[in-house]
Amino acid sequence: MQFAEVVFDRPMRQSYHYSIPEHLQQLVKAGHRVRVSFGRQKNTVGYVVRLVDTIDYPPEKIKSIENILEEDPLISEVILRLSEQVAMHYCCSWGEVLHAALPRGVRENTRQKTIRTVNLACTETEVQNWLKEHRTGKYEKRVRVLRVMLEEVEGDITPFELSAICGVSRNLISSMAKDGLLKLIDRLVDDDPFQMSEVSREDPLELNDEQEQALEPILGTVGRREFGVFLVQGVTGSGKTEIYLQAIDQVVKNGDQAIVLVPEISLTPQTVRRFSARFERLAVLHSRQTESQRGEQWRRIQQGDVQVIIGARSAIFAPARSLGLIVVDEEHENSFKQDNSPRYNARDVAVIRANLESSVVLLGSATPSLESYQNWKSGKYQRVVLKARVENRPMPSVEIIDMNQELAGAKYWNFLSLRLRFHMEEILQKDEQALLFLNRRGFSTHVQCFRCGFSLQCTDCASAMTYYQRRNLAICLLCRKEIEPPELCPECRVGKLRYLGIGTEKVEEEVKKIFPNHPVARMDSDTMRGRGAVEKRFTDFREGRIRVLVGTQMISKGLDLPNVTLVGVISADTSFNLPDFRAFERTFQAVAQVAGRAGRGSKPGHVIVQTFVPKHYSITMASEHDFESFARRELHDRETLDYPPFTRAMRILFTGPNEKEVENISMEKVQWLRGVAPETVQFLGPAPCVIPYVRKQFRWHCMLYAPQVGMIRYLADCLDSSLKRSGKTQIVIDVDPVSVF
Repeated sequence: MQFAEVVFDRPMRQSYHYSIPEHLQQLVKAGHRVRVSFGRQKNTVGYVVRLVDTIDYPPEKIKSIENILEEDPLISEVILRLSEQVAMHYCCSWGEVLHAALPRGVRENTRQKTIRTVNLACTETEVQNWLKEHRTGKYEKRVRVLRVMLEEVEGDITPFELSAICGVSRNLISSMAKDGLLKLIDRLVDDDPFQMSEVSREDPLELNDEQEQALEPILGTVGRREFGVFLVQGVTGSGKTEIYLQAIDQVVKNGDQAIVLVPEISLTPQTVRRFSARFERLAVLHSRQTESQRGEQWRRIQQGDVQVIIGARSAIFAPARSLGLIVVDEEHENSFKQDNSPRYNARDVAVIRANLESSVVLLGSATPSLESYQNWKSGKYQRVVLKARVENRPMPSVEIIDMNQELAGAKYWNFLSLRLRFHMEEILQKDEQALLFLNRRGFSTHVQCFRCGFSLQCTDCASAMTYYQRRNLAICLLCRKEIEPPELCPECRVGKLRYLGIGTEKVEEEVKKIFPNHPVARMDSDTMRGRGAVEKRFTDFREGRIRVLVGTQMISKGLDLPNVTLVGVISADTSFNLPDFRAFERTFQAVAQVAGRAGRGSKPGHVIVQTFVPKHYSITMASEHDFESFARRELHDRETLDYPPFTRAMRILFTGPNEKEVENISMEKVQWLRGVAPETVQFLGPAPCVIPYVRKQFRWHCMLYAPQVGMIRYLADCLDSSLKRSGKTQIVIDVDPVSVF
């Protein structure tokens, strides 16, 4: 008699055994989804991970599988093994990893050819009148939805996307449609979302000597079908993408498939167009697709009808039949790390998967993560280096502006320095383009009373609210709560509120005032709402309809815009005061990456870096394009302090509605862990999080640093076994965290 080992999409790490009824004996396989009874719940979906002949439990007490959900297993043997290793590495549920590996459109067998979108049912004037008449708390959520639809949405948006953006239920959106405020429209799905069929074919480009030397060892490893990890370190504009393309070409000729991971959805259209010019059969996987689109792409991959798979982090679980190569572009990016369970990093999962399938990984970046760089230094990875731009184009010249001197010498303070304004005037007269980078959204980053010091904070989060002038709203960027800021301070009732700090909206407005005759646009997560909005904005900029583009990290990487000759970094030191040991690394990467957008065409580029700390090494070395010196300095400091990459980190997060309970449980659990941990484990905390209160939940955390990942797993297992009762407090484990917030 055989038994099925089953795991569930729940935050529990154990598996359960079920007997297989006689009529399913020949049908149930590892990788099947099955319906079972779990506890008191019937019709629970589980994943079969193994078939076993014996169990350490009386067979008569074992529950039976009710039925299988598909004729053939959806999950291949490779993905089963991969998901198991991911669950072990990140100390999470195997079932949660399997659930994440299957797109919703596959799980629900979504095949509809239509998509439901949301539109305003009234004119803009009618909406504005309705908003004026309904300002009470009773209509708070409806007001929020209408304002987002009116001011932020470009292109199509689904009820699911709108509800996520506004923090409301889909039932509310349906109710608003019934009341005549919104209308729901069903339209045909575009089976070719990026118009890949319209792209003309291109031949491979001729490589320069550096590119040929870099490609040679990669092709050798690909040809031998061996596991290998290559750090492709090349300055911005050095032609890393062409190396990816020619390596993939060899993989395809071998009859294998390739996965290309990009860090931002905004990069997907550009990447797809570039790759579809070389390869005929592409699949695209990312969150902006409809469920039916994603499901259809997944099925094409599973059937073997695809040469190249392009997508964001979840594409690492694509069901490729014969995987020869994985490319992780901009491998240093934090967006490859999932911020909810399972909290995996797609870059590291790529290495795990390549090892399982004897394939090659290319980790590409101009500013590699220090983890990848140290892996090369220790001999785990190979490295190929591209020191020069293609066609020997010069790197952009970089000018550092000391904003202390700018402030001291200015009669009226302006966050755009005189030098930046001068260069903008110069390049705009020559019909060239500029990028302005600031990694802060909104108009003002905080609202404060100068009389009593009161700061406007979200009542549901311990976070300052960001002011949006265009909407005259203060918005919490954590929970999306909105209020209209009062004229007088609600604390002292006398002082007027002042709007301090700068965000992208304020930069955009100021540039429009200074250069009224030149089109200016903004690109951040506040403006890029709706399907196709990102691609439209880039297309408008690339074709010259926008002369100055203001944006956050969305504009700082992966873009090839030949007419951009000026890049302005508005505030290079925004992260310096954050309690994060990666703050300097992130500053270096952000400055170097956005600077690399300048001068990628035939015209030379210039970069203006504004900062109040002009002599800090992360800024000076970024301005000199000197990654090696920065890495040496930063790695020395990390090793001295026993920080990653010389140790492995684990963050334990405690959250709950009762402040005292969260504090007590965090103290109790960490004290217990200290008692079972070896002396080599370093504990920081527990202590309140940087933002100690989010969405009405109190937050404490503790950081652990251990010499080996095995020790991290041991402590995670110890913590898991100790979780008997913790009231309403939730305990979250994050292995190799990239954020402490």
